[in-house]
Amino acid sequence: MRWRTAGVQRLTLQDITAKASVEAWSEAHRARLENWRPIFDRLSIAPGELSNRFCPVQREDLTCQLLVLAECADDNDVMALLLAMRQAGFVMTHPNVLLVPAVVLGEVNRRSRLAEQPGLDNVTLQTPKHVLFSLFDDVLSWAIQTGASDIHLTLHARRPNADIAFTVDGSLVRPLQFQAVKAQMLSELLSIAWMGVRGGNGAVFDPGREQQGRLERCIKGREIGLRWASLVTGHGPSVCLRVLNPKGRERVPPLAELGYPCDQLAMLERACSGDGGAVIFAGMVGSGKSTTLAALVQEIPETRKVITLEDPVEYVLDNALQCLVASLQEQTGQTQQSEQTNDCDLTAKLKTIKRSAAHDVLIGEIRDRLGGQALMDLVLSGTSVFTTLHASSVLQVLLRLSSPMIGVPESLLAMPGVLKLLVYQALLPKLCIACALPFEQWLSHAPLHCSLNRVRSVRWAEQWWQSWTVATGVAAERVRFRHPAGCVVCRRDAVATLNGCLGRLMVAEMIDPSTDPGFYTAIGRVGLAQQVSTWQTQLLSRGSCDLQHYRPIRSQAFDCLQAGWIDPRDYERRFGMMR
Repeated sequence: MRWRTAGVQRLTLQDITAKASVEAWSEAHRARLENWRPIFDRLSIAPGELSNRFCPVQREDLTCQLLVLAECADDNDVMALLLAMRQAGFVMTHPNVLLVPAVVLGEVNRRSRLAEQPGLDNVTLQTPKHVLFSLFDDVLSWAIQTGASDIHLTLHARRPNADIAFTVDGSLVRPLQFQAVKAQMLSELLSIAWMGVRGGNGAVFDPGREQQGRLERCIKGREIGLRWASLVTGHGPSVCLRVLNPKGRERVPPLAELGYPCDQLAMLERACSGDGGAVIFAGMVGSGKSTTLAALVQEIPETRKVITLEDPVEYVLDNALQCLVASLQEQTGQTQQSEQTNDCDLTAKLKTIKRSAAHDVLIGEIRDRLGGQALMDLVLSGTSVFTTLHASSVLQVLLRLSSPMIGVPESLLAMPGVLKLLVYQALLPKLCIACALPFEQWLSHAPLHCSLNRVRSVRWAEQWWQSWTVATGVAAERVRFRHPAGCVVCRRDAVATLNGCLGRLMVAEMIDPSTDPGFYTAIGRVGLAQQVSTWQTQLLSRGSCDLQHYRPIRSQAFDCLQAGWIDPRDYERRFGMMR
């Protein structure tokens, strides 16, 4: 680097090594932290990724010191930075190097960044830290109490109040008690919370940059894991905190309790037997893929060796050796080396897994070519693979796997034995049978909301219902609607918008290529992409396709609708309006 040779070469690296001394951080240093100022600019060094590991500072007595993360103490850049500081003429304090925790390095860098941008709204902490942490704990407590899967914290430059929302049972809800939180306060909360993030890309929370990481917080004696993902929008940052399954470490639900019908449950159980082949689950975020995957792997007998590759580990599986394949930032803290580090880490894991004589391997998610290569490598070596990916239907799983993003060759997907089972699933709001209403009674509970959540008149509702029943052929007398006020069985005062529902209902579509002789024949005749397009066209036109044992998820959900378990409006929200 240029800064390593800047200035007059009065001292050598060996001179600095001989004179360097190291001191460990203690709470006694915290009182002087306010007066320390980073001096990257005075060294003509761009902080960049260096600030995640080191920070040269000038102290209150005008002497200088190098702050270093403890895990980076042996890095060659430490000596190079000390050399650059001495060559620039700075008077060094003794000891030269202070080993600090990540939260301290983040605090110093945050103050430096805010000082350089005095026009930013969130540059100064106007709220005491204990108040900010109290608010953070209140938000997390509400999420745990209601079973929220995600917390959404959004700032809008033109609005004085922050937007705090939660995903509960697949719906976005905004509790009234959090709607008065000022944007300034939430901005400060995000800056403070980011200091506890592990593996984050950046020492400070940056509203103008996408950042990811993981943090943990103790709520009422329980460690709660959170996955941080921030999105930069035109109006301000939006942070999504995924609650990493606080109950999952206690119990994995049995496969039979997840709500699959008997025929699909039998397909899942068959997927646990035999060597080789891939079992792939798809669905939207929050559709229960990880839960089903964990329950399925739990069914594998103890006579087989199971290894998992996950990020993060969501469920503790007693019958598996679980390995955390950390993302780039968690391994190195440097985005420039992410791809190379991930490649090396996963390649080493795969080589070890094959030498460890594993029968079954769980890969948390396939999202890129690296995951696609891992899938091919394991399946072709005779290992059974269980994994998830994001796709919009079970047929789209085939196109997603063969896409340039993942890169599994079509010829491999058309090879018998490679794909053992494909699953696409969704979770729909399940009506509370104790208070669900037939159409005539629902009409008397104004205001009436359509599937778009707009208030409609009684006349509109009657016309809609008439055309809906004609279009679907549904047995109208068996269909039920959500009671807007709920009952003693289902009423949830904290989430009034979900009154009338009691949990969620699993619906899924599956393809087992080995039991459907037309699968491989059709793909081999015209090619994967063209045949998938043909099947999808058939589904749109007649509601079924040439695959004998495949039943689309829409038909599965319609059965639940006719049984009175799903509100027609929830069916429309998920599968589109009837025409």
